[in-house]
Amino acid sequence: MSTFMAKEIKEIPNVIEAQHEANAPQLIELSEYLKKTDPWHIVTLGRGSSFNASNYAKYIFEESLGVPVTVAAPSLASIYDKGLKLKNSLLIVTF
Repeated sequence: MSTFMAKEIKEIPNVIEAQHEANAPQLIELSEYLKKTDPWHIVTLGRGSSFNASNYAKYIFEESLGVPVTVAAPSLASIYDKGLKLKNSLLIVTF
């Protein structure tokens, strides 16, 4: 295959490795923060492909930390001007 899509597919392993290297400091910092604060609940927030990333993060956090995770609807704040009660929760925004 010589399509642009085929080229992108072949690049996936390198892109993932580069993302891992670029994000490692932030992930270490997040890990240390989670150990220190021990949140009762995690909320993720994202639209489009970021929403899909939030769903994946939900699975990872619940499986590895045993902390319940909710994927929030951004439109509550942006369209309906509503707030959420997030005491003792960690909010992670994906974009």
